[in-house]
Amino acid sequence: MDFLAGEENLGRGDSVGIVIGNPSGITGRTFISDLDAVEAGLNVSPEIMCFVGYTRHNFKVLNVTEGLMPFYYGAGFMIGSDLFLIHLKAGIEYIFETNPLSVFMEAGPAFGTDFALYGGVGLRYRLR
Repeated sequence: MDFLAGEENLGRGDSVGIVIGNPSGITGRTFISDLDAVEAGLNVSPEIMCFVGYTRHNFKVLNVTEGLMPFYYGAGFMIGSDLFLIHLKAGIEYIFETNPLSVFMEAGPAFGTDFALYGGVGLRYRLR
């Protein structure tokens, strides 16, 4: 991977975290290029389900004086005991410059065996 240097590289890499909302659970993300990431997770509320998805990040649309604030969007799948959904989402994330944490907010529709609006807020820890 040819990640950008310095501040532009701040938000890329692997991260793990939690999300609170509908659904709530744990999440992990790894960048596969400068702008593209793969996410996966396990949701434990309101029911147990797994998700995997792709997100595209724009690090330049929202400017902040310190850290980074990318806008992201993507799609993926959610699978539960009696549930299979295609999930679309969009969100923003604030990546702190001085520590390995970021906070995010995301939302979007999911459709398939059911239809619902999903969203939440979360915290991620950058592993590298």
